[in-house]
Amino acid sequence: MKRFQFELEPVLRHKTQMEREAENRVAQAAARLRAAEHELGRKMMHLEELSAEMARLGLRPVAVWSERFERMIRLCEAVKQAEQAVVDAQATLDQAERERVRIGIEVEALRQLKTQRWQEYQRERDRKRQKDLDDDALRRRMVKSDFSD
Repeated sequence: MKRFQFELEPVLRHKTQMEREAENRVAQAAARLRAAEHELGRKMMHLEELSAEMARLGLRPVAVWSERFERMIRLCEAVKQAEQAVVDAQATLDQAERERVRIGIEVEALRQLKTQRWQEYQRERDRKRQKDLDDDALRRRMVKSDFSD
């Protein structure tokens, strides 16, 4: 009997490689999300510090207030951009995770099919072996009966 060969093995190898790549994309997207969240937190902390500083200043000269106010406006814009970066990073992570799950399902289906085919191969091999044993036993019995007649 010929050796077991899963005809979809090249597809399984390719899909497994795609699964590893998808896992890498998920990890990279998660790292980008963490970095964006960290940056947002940093900017929010700066904004809070600037707000506290402006509260401490009280009624100071207009030039001091004006400079702080402009910094606050720039910081608010930076916070908005950082928030958008977090939203974008989360969307990228979600998409990468969906793709990883989809590919994982395909890989698992191919692995199950391979296992099923391997089990079918083993059953067929065992049936053939048993048939060969039965045929050998029958031949021996026939040869023995020929000699005893």
